Amino acid sequence: MIGNYLTLAIRNLRKYRFYTLINVLGLTTGITACLVIFLFVRHELSYDRFHERADDIVRIDWEVQFGGQHTYNAALTPPMAAAFVREFEEVEAAARLRYSGSFQFKREVENLVVPGVVYADNDLFKIFSYPFVAGNPEFALTHPNSLVITESAAARFYPNENALGKTLIKDNQTLYTITGIIRDIPENAHFHYDIFLSMEGLSESKNENWIGGPFNTYLLLRKGTDPTAFEKKLPLIANKYVLPHATAVLGNSFMDDFMQEGNHLTLHVMPLTDIHLYSHLRNELEGNGDIKYVYLLSIIALFILVIAGVNFTNLATARSVKRAREIGIRKVMGSGRTSITIQFLSESIILSLISFCIALAITDVTLPLFNRMTGAHLMIPYSNPLLAGSLILVALGVGIAAGLYPGFVLSRYKPTEVLKGKIIRSDGSSFLRSGLVVFQFTISIFLTIATLAIIAQMRYMQRTDLGFKKEQVIRMVDVINAGDQLVVFRDEMLKNPMLKNATISSYFPGPGSARNTPLIWQYGSEPRPDNSVNIEKWLVDYHYVETLGMQVIAGRNFSPDFPSDSSGVLINQSAAYRLGLGDNPVGQRLSLFRENPDGSQDRSQLESFTIIGILKDFNYESLRENVQPLGLFFGRSRGSIAFRYETHQTDQVIGALESTWKRIAPGEPFNYTFLDEDFQKTFSTEKKLGNIFTLFSGLAIVIACMGLFALTAFTAEQRTKEIGIRKVMGASEHQIVQLLAMSFGKLILISMVLAVPLAALGISWYLQQYAYRTEISIGLYLKAGLLAFLLGTITIGYQSLKAARANPVDSLKHE
Repeated sequence: MIGNYLTLAIRNLRKYRFYTLINVLGLTTGITACLVIFLFVRHELSYDRFHERADDIVRIDWEVQFGGQHTYNAALTPPMAAAFVREFEEVEAAARLRYSGSFQFKREVENLVVPGVVYADNDLFKIFSYPFVAGNPEFALTHPNSLVITESAAARFYPNENALGKTLIKDNQTLYTITGIIRDIPENAHFHYDIFLSMEGLSESKNENWIGGPFNTYLLLRKGTDPTAFEKKLPLIANKYVLPHATAVLGNSFMDDFMQEGNHLTLHVMPLTDIHLYSHLRNELEGNGDIKYVYLLSIIALFILVIAGVNFTNLATARSVKRAREIGIRKVMGSGRTSITIQFLSESIILSLISFCIALAITDVTLPLFNRMTGAHLMIPYSNPLLAGSLILVALGVGIAAGLYPGFVLSRYKPTEVLKGKIIRSDGSSFLRSGLVVFQFTISIFLTIATLAIIAQMRYMQRTDLGFKKEQVIRMVDVINAGDQLVVFRDEMLKNPMLKNATISSYFPGPGSARNTPLIWQYGSEPRPDNSVNIEKWLVDYHYVETLGMQVIAGRNFSPDFPSDSSGVLINQSAAYRLGLGDNPVGQRLSLFRENPDGSQDRSQLESFTIIGILKDFNYESLRENVQPLGLFFGRSRGSIAFRYETHQTDQVIGALESTWKRIAPGEPFNYTFLDEDFQKTFSTEKKLGNIFTLFSGLAIVIACMGLFALTAFTAEQRTKEIGIRKVMGASEHQIVQLLAMSFGKLILISMVLAVPLAALGISWYLQQYAYRTEISIGLYLKAGLLAFLLGTITIGYQSLKAARANPVDSLKHE
């Protein structure tokens, strides 16, 4: 019996080759899109789940509401990790990570830059499951000058050698011993480092500063601990340690005012497996994904699959006229509705399996292109039998869902009527088919509008005046080991007419990690919540403002003509506003706590600085947020050097920099970036999202047009005799085309009316996450509607013209 069903199904599919091809194309396109999205979503949901005790690992975050500032930090103060172990029996182990940027390492002479370097506590390897290739994880980072290195990094320094026990020199100063080698960290981890330095060698990690800190802190909770219940116990840390320390430093009156004005310090538990998709805080170790995009892409995948199934249904019912007599004969020969329905299901399942196999091959070929477009590294896990079985079940499910309705409808035909040439007109079916096309185009237009909005926002961010000139600025990084030769290099390069200015500093606009944000307040008063603010503190030289094209709107820039500028500060407009300095802030003085060599603040000693100028606000991190308070302080910070050039011969600029650098600082690596490219990385999420939406909204429109093609074919088939009579009565081809096209054009207009308000709500939701956002004009909606209408018209026009050109004699013989 099954063999008979399959034989008949294959025979019918071969008989109607053209419609079989359309069905296969539609289902293949839909399944391919779903496969790609499925692999992407699966990858996003897999982050950090490879750890043996992933469900027991949490990160502690710190939320601070202070005056007009509300910050949410992924990092804590140095002593908190030990306090968690000491105070809570639920905590099995705690470990901190302190990212400080890239470092230079060498075996003997030639330095290599390693960007992925972090300080870590030894218990890190008790918490996280990083397999050791060599060394003992129990003691790997207990010595101050020890480090753990990944396999690939070890191979860079000691190719074809066992690196365990060997040494590396960090920044030409500190000798470290390799005490452990681990496998490279998997891609689906929320941080990636090649070298872990012992936290024991970092003096900053030992200070007792309980207010502010750049230490990402992870806890291993005992099995069975409920993270939500554990979070309710965390106020103990604030009440027992943080608030008393703050009171001792800032005074009782400060803390009383702090609490009365609604400010608060709150610790939160962030499960490890939630970090990648749910955490977007300050001091994140790396940029994360977003669960909203996972939901959005999953919905798109479902819509595309439904649209593809709808196409199959429309095409099957469109061919019902041709197969009505076949069904009537089969019923007369004894076939029941069940067997006829099974027959149609057999055809749809075969089509679905064929489409699935083709889609699998296309996915395998196109994944590298998708990976380049999104920055992902997806692949089909053929070795996973459970996943393969699930995909086959999905393919069968799609076939059953797509064939169930046509089989049910066509099996209702009465043999006495169809054998006489009568077709039962599908009363509600026509309305349903029209509704399905409206559904298809509503979703397609919605996705098109969303795509155009994302692209518009991305272009807006790229073109917005950030308040500084990021173009034609080349920045050499990892130059700190050059010492005083850096100034020599700068002066030598400025003799080159291609270079206009240069500045030496570690602080440049762009995403930062664990920047210094001290408390600052008006001089001559005690710090209070209403006169204090945490600001970004950047150390710069005399040429910083001019090199980056910033605007001093009041006062002046740093100048060697004023020796007192060593105690001067440039603040931005946001800092002046938050401090309540009035209309004339220039000349006023500010106070802050003295900074110790280990980076902590000495609360017993104050420093004062005079405001010499006000900077126009510039966006130094992201357009998602408003500009935060910032202060430029004159000082030495030599992590990088930037040059502004005014020539289109960028290669010559790079060549001149490299040759001079190798002469003045031999043995030092030459690494450079462009400031505008660095800042473009802040838009990487929008760019990836725009690419994905463009791709899949395009596929949705293509599949929807296939559905419209099916409905046009069905209508032309149903109205064949009517078209023949009209032509005999003198109707022109143009009139026939217009007759057929009007009804379908109306469906697209209805789709437009439905899609626009839905898209407007979606765009409003999307743009809420940006402090700086573009205005979406009505023209964007019209573009999307016009695109859908043109594509629909072309699709309708083909079938309509084909029907209009048919010989009326043949049309009148129809039925």
